[in-house]
Amino acid sequence: MPKEIEGRRVINGKWGKLYLDGEYIAEVQAFSATVTPNREEISMVQSMGQDSKLLNYEGEGEITLHKVFSRGKEALIEAWSEGRDPRSKIVAALDDPDAEGGQAERVAIDGVWFNEQQVLNFESGEAGTREISFGFNPDNIDFLDTIDA
Repeated sequence: MPKEIEGRRVINGKWGKLYLDGEYIAEVQAFSATVTPNREEISMVQSMGQDSKLLNYEGEGEITLHKVFSRGKEALIEAWSEGRDPRSKIVAALDDPDAEGGQAERVAIDGVWFNEQQVLNFESGEAGTREISFGFNPDNIDFLDTIDA
């Protein structure tokens, strides 16, 4: 019979932290990073089943911030205008104090590039947010802490 899991062990995103190039980003609202395999469809003789072949993989993610600062906007756009593509390091952590047993996840992603930069956005009557999409080579992921059974 499987072991029962108490609801308090479910990690609460309220306890997430984000560091960009070593700087704590207090206004983070949401963070995600995903690795996606790129595949080619493979059809084999004497088989009606469709299969696939892993060719490579790619990483992408998104950061949503409460609109508090203009942090980094101007510098990134200026770098792009000069033909430079700055890279950054992200460290993201999730450490819920109510999740017993020291359950925490922490990951470092190096060589992060940014796909776009919002110049300005707002909506009347709404709290401001900034969304930042990014990409990375999955070979540059370092799993610092993981949650094990």
